[in-house]
Amino acid sequence: MDRVKRRFVGALWIVGSVLVALYLVRSFVADLYRVESGSMAPFLHGGDALGEWVLVRYGVPDDLERFDLVVTYEGSGKPVVKRVVGLPGETVQVSGGDLFIDRHRLAPETARPHPVTLFDSDLHEIADHFEWDSGSWSAPTDTAPTWRLDTRDRDEASNDHLLRWRSSFDDGYLLPDGIRVAGTRHVGDGLVSCEVDVERMAGGHGTLRLELRERGDLFRALLDLVGEDVVRARIERHYPEHSPDAFEPALEILLHPPEVLAEATIALEASWTRLLFANIDNTLVLEVGDEPALVAEYIENRAPAGAAVVPGVTVGTQVALGGDGLAASFRSLRIARDTHWISRGDFAVDRPLSLGPSEVFLLGDNSAMSLDGRSFGATRLDAVLGRPHSVVWPRSRARSLRDERFHLVERNPKRNAGALE
Repeated sequence: MDRVKRRFVGALWIVGSVLVALYLVRSFVADLYRVESGSMAPFLHGGDALGEWVLVRYGVPDDLERFDLVVTYEGSGKPVVKRVVGLPGETVQVSGGDLFIDRHRLAPETARPHPVTLFDSDLHEIADHFEWDSGSWSAPTDTAPTWRLDTRDRDEASNDHLLRWRSSFDDGYLLPDGIRVAGTRHVGDGLVSCEVDVERMAGGHGTLRLELRERGDLFRALLDLVGEDVVRARIERHYPEHSPDAFEPALEILLHPPEVLAEATIALEASWTRLLFANIDNTLVLEVGDEPALVAEYIENRAPAGAAVVPGVTVGTQVALGGDGLAASFRSLRIARDTHWISRGDFAVDRPLSLGPSEVFLLGDNSAMSLDGRSFGATRLDAVLGRPHSVVWPRSRARSLRDERFHLVERNPKRNAGALE
């Protein structure tokens, strides 16, 4: 009997110790919190059907950096996840969708949140989202599983040689199952990326073309094949005086010569090569492979000519890709937009907000749905509860929240902006 009693008391001690340990952990170390809203989508999903459970470590980290995630009680009185965009001692302002720190847009070298995917050919059918000329393009088949362009008998540049995205950049995003949530605000900044395999011919010729439009500007990344494995790459800025889709490239160039922003001769791999063309925070970047081949910055966009449109809205096809005088296959096509901060609220919108030595400024990624620093102002560091560590539930979406940042340009890039070789 004594033995049973001792075992029972021992079991009580174990259970009590575990409960005390859990209490101490939840009180002083970490706890689980459910994401209740979509203010951080798509980085974190919230709401009745998609709500994720996040493990939060308590305490303010000593190494807090821009765009780190934190949990605070500011605003609603409930714990909420937000992103640190302004650090102690800085001035911060949201204007035109962009973030200004100390009255300047983020530098190209700044580590920033990853662009938000709007189209991914691994999740979506290209035929459902693009327009193309059937005389130039061939859709995938069982024997040829990629999109193929053949314009070898059409050396003259033409918009018929392009895959043209039917949609446009907005502040929407993709749900975990790949379904797109439509946005409510137009977004100017974004990127297009793909992998391309150019069929080599003796002497090499032809031009690959990636296009992005913002407001009245048409930005082209052009790669002229000048050798078996060499291309002459350049970034051009066009400004059509009429409807952006009205003129063919050859006639457009004749009437309105482009402004060459950057140019260089680079190597092109013999087989599948990744291409990326980005227009983010007034910086244009062309990547070939994994390295920035060209970088060019501009001061501001020009307004669309000859059209009465809402200020800031882009007129014409916003994303297109293709080529002239060549045969090439395309795969892994992806379109993404920059994080878009909406100028709504009382703080850091109409004028810069100065942060004190112990203050930060917080914003939600899904700016249209987020109650954040634009409404409640600066947040004191002692009001930060902790830092989200990982999503633990649902199991199918469990992941670390170590947010490895997107670098538009590396910190010490080999830059070709404005300098011709």
